[in-house]
Amino acid sequence: MKRDEFDQYREEYPSKVTEWHSRLFADHPTQVHFNEYAANRFFDSHKPGRVVEIGGWRGELADVILPKESIESWDNYEVCAEAARSPVCSDPKYRSHAERVLLPPPCATLVMSHVIEHLTDEEARGVIAATNASSLYVDAPLTEEGEDWGGSIGFHILKMGWNDLDSLINSAGFGLVGRDKNARWYRRC
Repeated sequence: MKRDEFDQYREEYPSKVTEWHSRLFADHPTQVHFNEYAANRFFDSHKPGRVVEIGGWRGELADVILPKESIESWDNYEVCAEAARSPVCSDPKYRSHAERVLLPPPCATLVMSHVIEHLTDEEARGVIAATNASSLYVDAPLTEEGEDWGGSIGFHILKMGWNDLDSLINSAGFGLVGRDKNARWYRRC
């Protein structure tokens, strides 16, 4: 995919989001973007129970984390049907769903690893407001102040940065309990 095609994606978002992700899978099926050290710190710090991940691609993060005994189940809701249908995670507690989810189903832990930057600010507000999770893990390549992704390579859309995202998450009743590079994790107060 060429640089100008990513701007075309941003212009067409969200009407053709599934088509673009299918194309991404055809061109670049390997999309492993997560901070393993931070994710382990987060999952080791509490009993995660039922985990819902939005945008977990082929379950690469789940494959690393699921051997932990305190996880009851892990449901990955992935907009790219091809990625969801070819999971790398074979743990029996893992389920992959080819479905775009902006209203997370009930869970104890919500995971958004390199996915919130692919949402609009309004969509991010909706996801955070709708979750009933008691723990939240966010890993995203954001600046503190936010940015316009025009001209960049990738499907990034979110304009808010960590400052606004932290405020949004705090206003939804979460408090920051840990961070490492581009990852932050929160618990309900």
